[in-house]
Amino acid sequence: MKYKKYLLVATAAILVATASIKPAMAYFTDSQTATGARTIKLGDSKLTPPEDTVSNMIKTVKISNTGDYEVFVRVKAIAPEGVKVELSDDSSSKWKLVGDYYYYLSSDTEDVENNGQVLSVDETTEPLKLKIEEPTAEKLKGQNFNVVIVQEATKVLYHSNGKTFADWKLKINGEVAE
Repeated sequence: MKYKKYLLVATAAILVATASIKPAMAYFTDSQTATGARTIKLGDSKLTPPEDTVSNMIKTVKISNTGDYEVFVRVKAIAPEGVKVELSDDSSSKWKLVGDYYYYLSSDTEDVENNGQVLSVDETTEPLKLKIEEPTAEKLKGQNFNVVIVQEATKVLYHSNGKTFADWKLKINGEVAE
């Protein structure tokens, strides 16, 4: 008797499993083809290499916004150990060194999140002039070296009150060595 109960339950389970295979197969093997095309544009910002010249150990950097929306920009100058790079006296007052980056700011403050200078589409920054001092390390004296410029941009965001702010965790970047 006990054996018949187990056999009945097993048979019922097999029937249910068999009955559900066909709909499951239909679900996983169904396909539909669509015709036509739609272009989707994400509006990503583009960083082209910055205008970058060196004359009399002064590196002049200008950044252009060639993207689709307004951005904030910042620049980092990376030099070999023993080479000092600092903001030149005749650089634009909109550039300010905060931490490791030179930020393009709208006011003389270190609040880089809330006081960035908005760089509109097809605009170029005022020049950032960096004074490069001769290497002090013996191994670099008389040697050629590069000061690498890393530019970064982030989309202009807005607070609920309409004021702009920058979120540098959402940055895009580009690197140029000359």
